[in-house]
Amino acid sequence: MTGPGPELAVQDVLDALVAATCAVGSDGVIVAVNDAWRSFAHDNGGDPAVVGINANYLATCEQAGTCADAADHQSEDAADAADAIDVARGLRDVLSGTTALHRHTYPCHHGEVQRWFTVAIAPLPTLDGLGALIIHTDVTLLRRTERALTHQAQHDRLTGLPNRALLDDRLAQALADARRNGNHVCVAFLDLDHFKRINDSLGHAGGDALLVEVAARLQSAVREVDTLARYAGDEFVVVWADLATREEVGPLGARLARTLELPVEVSGTLVQISASIGVATALPGQTGEEVLLAADAAMYDAKRRGRGRIRLFTGELRAGVQERMATELDLRAALGRCELVLHYQPVVDLRTGRPVAGEALARWQHPRRGVLGPDQFIAVAEETGLIVPLGQWALAQACQDAVDPGGPLAGLDVAVNLSVRQLADPDIIRHVRTALVASGLEPHRLLLEVTESAVVEDEPAAALALEELAALGVRLAIDDFGTGWSSLLYLRRYPISTIKIDRVFVAGIGRSHDDEAICASVVSLAQAVGATCIAEGVETEQQAAALLGYGCHQGQGFLWSKAVPVDELGAVLTTCVDVTPESTAPQGRRRRRDCDPLDDAVAGRIALLHGAGASLHTIAGALNAEHRQHPAGGRWSAAAVARYLAAA
Repeated sequence: MTGPGPELAVQDVLDALVAATCAVGSDGVIVAVNDAWRSFAHDNGGDPAVVGINANYLATCEQAGTCADAADHQSEDAADAADAIDVARGLRDVLSGTTALHRHTYPCHHGEVQRWFTVAIAPLPTLDGLGALIIHTDVTLLRRTERALTHQAQHDRLTGLPNRALLDDRLAQALADARRNGNHVCVAFLDLDHFKRINDSLGHAGGDALLVEVAARLQSAVREVDTLARYAGDEFVVVWADLATREEVGPLGARLARTLELPVEVSGTLVQISASIGVATALPGQTGEEVLLAADAAMYDAKRRGRGRIRLFTGELRAGVQERMATELDLRAALGRCELVLHYQPVVDLRTGRPVAGEALARWQHPRRGVLGPDQFIAVAEETGLIVPLGQWALAQACQDAVDPGGPLAGLDVAVNLSVRQLADPDIIRHVRTALVASGLEPHRLLLEVTESAVVEDEPAAALALEELAALGVRLAIDDFGTGWSSLLYLRRYPISTIKIDRVFVAGIGRSHDDEAICASVVSLAQAVGATCIAEGVETEQQAAALLGYGCHQGQGFLWSKAVPVDELGAVLTTCVDVTPESTAPQGRRRRRDCDPLDDAVAGRIALLHGAGASLHTIAGALNAEHRQHPAGGRWSAAAVARYLAAA
């Protein structure tokens, strides 16, 4: 009894397979197919004469491959031809016995639908030699999943923009193309101004909505060949590729800035936004990371110059970056080599000339550059985070100096500045407590000074930190009051015991009615909340006398002494009593009727804006924009608003 023929045995094998499968003889001619193959051919537009039994599969693939030479290499036909060549080559290798398995994945286009298949070719012994099984498996779902995962890995989930990983790849490709073509690549680093404040006021959902809108606006301002990426948080990067000249970057940067000029509506609230933008042009041989660092440095320079502007990375800025890097390295070493020291500036009672406190100010005894003031290294310490260990050292040292029984600070209070980073440091309470316990300093003798910007930077966290610091028994001061948001809300909301008038307003006494009005108003605000008022930067007896006339009872400045080392402080303190100005507050110098009764609507508008936390400058701007009547008929100023708030 004879068994089944080879054709029947092959057919049985094919019918047992779920995937679309055909068998070919040693010449590449199809000798058997299964039902799945017939369905596969029909669904994808296959001609039975080409892919059916007795059709030469090998010849069909080779003929399709000949289209590759004639087709545009970027076209779909060229890609199909390349796939056909690969399959034909693999089939020949299997039929010749040189390979045991060949795989190739390819797209199949039929109408508007694109599907993906993997073809696997394996040897199949036959009576006339070595044939092959050709199996086509639908991997469309797998391919789509892989693409989705790749997209997620390379794109920001919130905005859909390329992320840092894809940005690095695109930038590297743009630089490589520029080297070959002789074109230019420029990078813009964009950071939204005051985004944290906006995010805190709108909530995280509102902040996310704002970022999505910003991304859409920026996307509309870039060309197809460019890349817009979300770098991190509120930072975006644009890679301008294939620029013929470097001068093209000016109009492109201006277009970016213009997209942010109109306010954004978030949950029914109009939010005015701006961005600081740094731009760098790639130099020959630069890496992508180096270009990004240059653009980032230019962006920070834009922020330092007032935000909401574009800065180009220049040779001067490059020198500044190199200097800051050198300063950072030296400063890290200085902390370990004890090169930092504290100088103290006396705070004086204006009525008696008696010293009441000393403000600790850091100085750096640099081995090559001599004694450096804070303006030469504190900004670098802030940017790098070194301000945290530096501030921790300054706090501990100041507390020790204050309890030295034979030292000049014995019996006086000591003031220490807290930076934005220190206030945000989760260990700040522990650091202060440790300094107090280690030194034995009574908490009420320690005055910690924070700027308005430090409070506004992260208001919820700042509020918690200030409450916990006050619970330790230390006193808190708002430094440089008047230069930031200057809102009574902060004085009411936080346990502030002292307000310091910024030196820029003190310098205007005798020269500027507005500066005099602001000084007087700050004193009134301090009195209204029961806080002590200290004037900074007092340099003349006229300024001291005027401040005393306003009701400010404490001051510091060159009128008494600059900041000096602790071993020179004792001699300085003994001379402070020689300066005891009499009250000479300017009288009868009002040139405007700023304190005349206000229209109820205007008064209500001021109260509403101030209650919402708006700054003096913001309130004045809103009143002028709304054409609210000023008593003297002129424009509103921050000083005028301050006077009315103080009077109220």
